[in-house]
Amino acid sequence: GFLMRYATVPLGKDVRKARRGDLLFYIHPEAQGSPYHSMVYLGNGKVVYHTGYAPEDGGEVRLLTLETLKKHPEDTWHPNPSNPSFLGYFRWKIAAG
Repeated sequence: GFLMRYATVPLGKDVRKARRGDLLFYIHPEAQGSPYHSMVYLGNGKVVYHTGYAPEDGGEVRLLTLETLKKHPEDTWHPNPSNPSFLGYFRWKIAAG
């Protein structure tokens, strides 16, 4: 949550406000470790994220579209305005101007 609170500016939950390099933040309070999760918006409806596991435990970087993410079996990962776990799009303060 530190990066989200102190290093970024909230843009809301509308992808039309996002640009390449912005972040998507999610919160999952039941998760072990940090409840906050982030993805990087690449533009053109694409995001990239790391699964969080060490490589030897199957961790990997994944590239997918927002449309694919909206079909995730766990709806807490859907980047929809109605999803309370989706905190929205954020821009690094240094890039916000």
